[in-house]
Amino acid sequence: MWLHVVVADANGETVFESGDFDPNFDLRNLHSEFVHDGVLPLDEQLFNLQSKFITRNFRGGDREQIVSVNYSQDALPFVRPATRSSVLLGRPPGARKHRKSIEPLGALWAKYSVDKDMLTGAGPYTATIELKAGMAPANLIRDIQEVGFDFNMSPLDVVKGVGKGYITLYETTIELGVTDDAETVAQKAME
Repeated sequence: MWLHVVVADANGETVFESGDFDPNFDLRNLHSEFVHDGVLPLDEQLFNLQSKFITRNFRGGDREQIVSVNYSQDALPFVRPATRSSVLLGRPPGARKHRKSIEPLGALWAKYSVDKDMLTGAGPYTATIELKAGMAPANLIRDIQEVGFDFNMSPLDVVKGVGKGYITLYETTIELGVTDDAETVAQKAME
C-alpha cells in the first residue's frame, strides 16, 4: 500500500506528484531501474507501506532486497543452506523483514512539502490523495523473471497485468489555501 498524491493548480497543471510510477509500473523508490539508472528522480517523499527483506551479505553488512535470497558481492555464487524451516519463521534464516505496516487501530500521517518554485501562482490548488494497494511490486517480477512465466507471457506482459491490478482503496480531493498549515490540511483530508 502507498499514497499517490497529486497537487494541481487552477488550470489543472500538476505542480507536485508523489507515489507515481516509472515506465515499468514501479514506484520511484530505490528499487526502480529508472531511478537507479538516473533517468527519473527518486521520490523522496514517497509514503510506502511495503515491507522489505534485509539480508546479510557473505562479507560485510546488510542489504535491502525484494527477494529474500542472500546476495554476495563476490564473483562466486554462494547460497547458504537453510538450517530451519522457512515456513515456520515466515522468512529465510539469513534474512529479516523490515516491516512498514500500520498496527491494528493505529495511524500514520504522511507529510509532504511543495517547493515555492513549483507553485505557479494560479490558485486555488487542489490535492488528490489516493490510498492504493497491489498484490506485488513490479520490481519483484524483474527479480524472478529468470524462472519464466506461463502462457508465453513476457516479463513486460506480467508487469502490465500486475499494474492493472492495482486498486484504489480510498480517494479524496481537497482544495488547498496558500496559508493552510498542516493541521488545516489534515482536517480537510479527514472530512
